[in-house]
Amino acid sequence: MAVTEPDSDLRIAVRYLHGVLTAHTRARVPAQTRLAVLAAVSERFEVSVEEMLGVSKEPHLAAARQLACWLLARRGYTPTAVGRAVGKDRQTVQHAVRRIDALLEGQRSHGERDPEALLDRLARGQTAALAER
Repeated sequence: MAVTEPDSDLRIAVRYLHGVLTAHTRARVPAQTRLAVLAAVSERFEVSVEEMLGVSKEPHLAAARQLACWLLARRGYTPTAVGRAVGKDRQTVQHAVRRIDALLEGQRSHGERDPEALLDRLARGQTAALAER
């Protein structure tokens, strides 16, 4: 039977706890992060946070919600945590992330590299034209 060094046991325990704690912290979006992302997206889309988080399916409002979900998800938060932060369920968040990823991929495949152009189209509700290309 091999004798382990106390230091190696401690390193193993620290790595394990780091993984557990990291997973736990990504299961909840901090209020400050939530507010910062929502404020940035609402300002860019020229809508209020209340409108953006509402139930309207107007293209520019839906795009704003989807972008907010995508930004939070790309920061490593779980779909459930993002859903709680924006008042939607995790399936809606997953759809939003896939939608924005598809729009970005479509933009790249057409040789467009300017993310501002995509944001402008999203803000004007012109995502259908991007998806059809």
